[in-house]
Amino acid sequence: MKRVISLALSIILVALCFSGCAHADYKKYDSTGERYDCYLPDYIDVAKYTGLEVPNLVYSVTNEMLQKKLDRDRSVFSPDEYDPDRGARYCDTADIVTECYVDGEIYDLFTFELDYRDQGHSVVVGCNELDVPAIDEALMGMRQGETKTITFNFPDPFYRSLKMSGKEATITITMNALYGIELVEETDEFFHEHYGYSINEYRAFCTKNMEEQYNGFIEDYKSDIVWEYIYENSEVKEYPEEYENLYDETLEAYRKAAKDKGTNLVNYVTETLKYKDLDAFYEFLEEYVKDTCKREMILYYIARSENLNYTQEYYEQEILEYAEGFEIKELEEAESFVDYMYGLDAFKERIRLNYVYKWLGNNATVREDITTYVNDLNK
Repeated sequence: MKRVISLALSIILVALCFSGCAHADYKKYDSTGERYDCYLPDYIDVAKYTGLEVPNLVYSVTNEMLQKKLDRDRSVFSPDEYDPDRGARYCDTADIVTECYVDGEIYDLFTFELDYRDQGHSVVVGCNELDVPAIDEALMGMRQGETKTITFNFPDPFYRSLKMSGKEATITITMNALYGIELVEETDEFFHEHYGYSINEYRAFCTKNMEEQYNGFIEDYKSDIVWEYIYENSEVKEYPEEYENLYDETLEAYRKAAKDKGTNLVNYVTETLKYKDLDAFYEFLEEYVKDTCKREMILYYIARSENLNYTQEYYEQEILEYAEGFEIKELEEAESFVDYMYGLDAFKERIRLNYVYKWLGNNATVREDITTYVNDLNK
């Protein structure tokens, strides 16, 4: 099943030209021992990657957004109000299963499936937790077991994925479980007891965190639109031997997944992955590996030309942030876990390429006169 990826589809550019830096700079870099240990200019023409423009976007928290955040945090410590016959009310907790479509394709960000515990995605009703008021409105009054389908437009702007701003979507929501509460009063005593702040102190704390989060979405958007230009305007001359290696590794991973499901590759790709036949899957696999190989060649080219690598501080932040999802907080334990799951060296290379990706956005030219999201600036 094809998925909609949250990546800007349009680009920001100053000029259409290849080779963002001289090959002489690339030659100075010793790539011995790294992946794609070859002279990459022989394999790919990399588009201009400096001097690209991005809009000047900044997010500010509104009083309404802040109040909904405080109400959501109050709901966590509010007493239960169990009534299996009533519908969802403001600040109840809804466990939902959804399927969202944009332009006829599944939209991952808002598609929530049951996990191994038969639990879906938890949201606090009415508190704009998903940043789409239409979904909150749909949840209000829904009862456990009820299913509802709505068509809505993403807010404009939609900071979680700015390229989706204003676009139409359809979502089917099933109320897997509903946990009613009676919202406690908002007092200094409550926030001191549960969060260690007075109301005003907690407001300031939440404002800071929310602005960091949403401005982080904006920084991701800037990197996305710069990357989109570079990717679309770079040309592969020839695929190196890493292409064959990556193809074999990826195919083997699908075969292993099929075996783990107790079936063969043909049944797995047609019944589980919903491909028409094995040929259709092989066609997807070839394009996927070519895309991955092209992306990696571009990022390695830029990393070597600019001599880019992450700092120890950046590395620790990235690996601990990843491990936090598995309730791991110590660096040594995080490294052991990552090494077991993926191999530490491979994970470090992922961090490095991610570092280069973010560097592209951070080094773009900000258009101070453009203060709203723009996908096609200068196009």
